[in-house]
Amino acid sequence: MRRTKKEAEQTKESIFQAGIELLAKKGIHETSMSDIARAAGVTRGAIYWHFENKEALLREIHGRLQNFYQSLVDAVRNDSASLTESLNKTVRQLFKKYRKDAAFRRLQDLSIKISVLYAGNDSMANDIIKTEEQDIRLFCEAVNDSPVTKSCTPLQLFMIMESLIGGLLIRQYIRQELLSDEDIDAAVAFIVRGFSGIGEISDN
Repeated sequence: MRRTKKEAEQTKESIFQAGIELLAKKGIHETSMSDIARAAGVTRGAIYWHFENKEALLREIHGRLQNFYQSLVDAVRNDSASLTESLNKTVRQLFKKYRKDAAFRRLQDLSIKISVLYAGNDSMANDIIKTEEQDIRLFCEAVNDSPVTKSCTPLQLFMIMESLIGGLLIRQYIRQELLSDEDIDAAVAFIVRGFSGIGEISDN
């Protein structure tokens, strides 16, 4: 009997979630597609129908995370509040989600591993760069008219923000220590204050 589209989507999601669990627990290189199929309770044929290989599953993981980050950039771009207020709210939301949402944290941590392990893989690296370029474009549109861009380009601003936020996420992953409310307040204040300060410097 042919499966409905909804059933196929449910099977794919079951495989995806089982894959995240195993990859996080056993490691990327140590986890096989057969392991994931058994954990998801599907046949090898079913798993390869949805993901042609492990790299395709890793691309899906990275892609879903990028969709989330794109939604954050969209929120900043469409917010009626000032840019600094919007960034304050959005960056705080990200850090709190990482701390409180275990499923998101696994996804983020796996994405960090994928970026490191596949840095020399031209195909995977190109995909990562391609999705980042879309984020850069949207971010640049959001900040293009900001006073901040008088002293640095939108691209330079994106790199600074990405380094600060990404660095804190990587630090939590490596040390397995989550930021406290006080840590988040300090980090967000520093990032937003620095963002505002660039604009003030440009006016002097």
